[in-house]
Amino acid sequence: MQPGESGTVTVSYEAEQPGDFYRTVEIYGNIPNNSLMVSFIGTVK
Repeated sequence: MQPGESGTVTVSYEAEQPGDFYRTVEIYGNIPNNSLMVSFIGTVK
């Protein structure tokens, strides 16, 4: 992608058991020494 463009990142999580979860995904790009941390909170039933 070029600066100013947008895109989509798809993340999936396969739980081993029911209950609450909190996970963090770190996304790396071509910006030196920089990444984006995205946190997910949910409940698996």
